[in-house]
Amino acid sequence: MLACANVVMMATAKTHAPRATGLASLRPSVRVPREARPEFFASVPALVAGWSVTGLFLALTPSLVSNVLHVRSGAAGGLSIAALFLANSVGGLWFVRHTARLATLLGAVLLALGASRLAVAIAVASSAIYVGGSVIAGLGVGLTFNGNLRAISAVTTAKSRSEVFSAVYVISYAALSLPALAAGLAAPSWGLETTGYLYVGFVGALSLGAALHAGRARAHRPTGDPIARAGKADLAANGPAAERAARPTPTPSPKQLDQDLRLPCRSGSARFRGAVFEDPEIEIATLHPQAGGGCDPYG
Repeated sequence: MLACANVVMMATAKTHAPRATGLASLRPSVRVPREARPEFFASVPALVAGWSVTGLFLALTPSLVSNVLHVRSGAAGGLSIAALFLANSVGGLWFVRHTARLATLLGAVLLALGASRLAVAIAVASSAIYVGGSVIAGLGVGLTFNGNLRAISAVTTAKSRSEVFSAVYVISYAALSLPALAAGLAAPSWGLETTGYLYVGFVGALSLGAALHAGRARAHRPTGDPIARAGKADLAANGPAAERAARPTPTPSPKQLDQDLRLPCRSGSARFRGAVFEDPEIEIATLHPQAGGGCDPYG
């Protein structure tokens, strides 16, 4: 499978400009342009919460399951980790049904609920509650990460997107590793149970902050049809001229249309312009004089 993927990648035409080679090509480019910074920094709490809970499972869950939940099966810790990652994948697929902001809001709420369920599981030493918290937290991780990526992508240009996404992954992998390392250093002194409480409390606090921010941003987002809002703004900017241009042209009645068509016959005009349509540049028909000095506009 990997060999087939390599063949496909080598056969794919390159669509980007040539880049530096040698040692210069190994220099990372991490940058967040000014226009993307508000969205980027708003996504940081949810990113840190999601990747931190992943670090909790990879680093401490086997020990928590064995020593705190008192489950002696070696597969139990792996089952919780598998539940987290499977739910993460489901959350990543589920987010496509929602907007980026709603996906982030739902994911942050699920992360907070999952963290609280993990804390309850540690308190009552219940492996079933712990697995349930793993599923809920995993759904939250998938929703928040994909929702934040979509929101950040929407405010970046094609030229700067790779640099911004590099910054996203720097934050994400730091959140994956640093809290887990800190928990590993604190566990011998504070105890595994206390360290677990502090860890899930840290994840829950960040998740609640991300949920409050996403909910507030969603509540204050512009409402209504964007095309209608643009039309209103154009009318306000251009005044009466824009209002006349936006006013619909009335449809002429059959009687009025007949009178307008016969008018050039009475005036002797050989050309009829589209007065009915309020556009003097449109020529509707060429009228030919008939015998006796009259004309028939209908041929």
